[in-house]
Amino acid sequence: MLKILELANDYSFTRFQNELVHNLYDFLGKGYNLDENEVDLVNKLVKATNGKTFKELSFYVTMLHGPRSYVNFYYLDRHVTKEIGDMAVISLVTYKDERLLQRICIIQNKKASGKNWGVDLEQLFLLKNFPPFSGNKGIFSGYKDLTFKNYSGCLGAFGFLAEPGEILFVAAPLVWDFLRGKKNLKMDDISMASDTRHSEGAIWGFPFLPLSFKFHPKDWIFFIEEVFERYGYPYGLLYGQAGQGYLGNTRFCRDLYEFTRVWTQLNIGEITCLRNIVLNPTADAFANFLIRSSGYRKFPHFLGDNIFGERKFEAQMAIFIMHLNLGEE
Repeated sequence: MLKILELANDYSFTRFQNELVHNLYDFLGKGYNLDENEVDLVNKLVKATNGKTFKELSFYVTMLHGPRSYVNFYYLDRHVTKEIGDMAVISLVTYKDERLLQRICIIQNKKASGKNWGVDLEQLFLLKNFPPFSGNKGIFSGYKDLTFKNYSGCLGAFGFLAEPGEILFVAAPLVWDFLRGKKNLKMDDISMASDTRHSEGAIWGFPFLPLSFKFHPKDWIFFIEEVFERYGYPYGLLYGQAGQGYLGNTRFCRDLYEFTRVWTQLNIGEITCLRNIVLNPTADAFANFLIRSSGYRKFPHFLGDNIFGERKFEAQMAIFIMHLNLGEE
């Protein structure tokens, strides 16, 4: 934990974040100048991010090409078939053979038409609620009643692409609130979102309860004292307030700059594993399956899982992996 918090006072890390954002804007802007479609624009983000490193932090990003993949689920009073998403953002923190933290966010990207984004309400329902679903075609084919827990409300989200080369990141529950039953989202619909950008920090909430299983409650006093002595007043760092801290849940980013900052500060997505304790088994297995399918091999200790096994990846999806490696064997 303390090693992660050291990044907060590292100005060279801030410079790295700014340089990464500049690179993303540059690539995305070029794509808009060529009037590229959603897939091509996401490919631009892949090229802008893949291979970037900062000390123990590294990025492995790839676009996996395959046939379209569909799931079937019950929407209101009928069964519907939809894609689950076209992008996954995964954060991984490891020490030796232990996963200290893993998060995943499944994102559907939408390019604006004029100043509006069309939103499929059925897919929004899927990314908001993750009802039990079955595989219709592709990576989930043959599976019945799979369930992804969405404790944080941040497992599913939308990336709204806009001119001249911008992205707004909005968690699915917020998209649902902004639409109010409509099928088109306007910038004005989300202009009042400044007070809902971030949910409460996660460090003292449910996702971090497993920490208490390893430490006596009194030990937390010494932990807080050490953080206070080393970093000063700790709560802004720990709670993830205003996107400045770490280990919170970010629900809304107004631009690519905000998104890059909060992602590199471990605030994006559903926590599936903490201190080698799996909190969300199906979502965790899916994240591992995506990492394995991407070809990433720098942390091989968990490449298998008891749900997807050696199943072949069949979908078109961009996989963004950020790995903070705090030590190797």
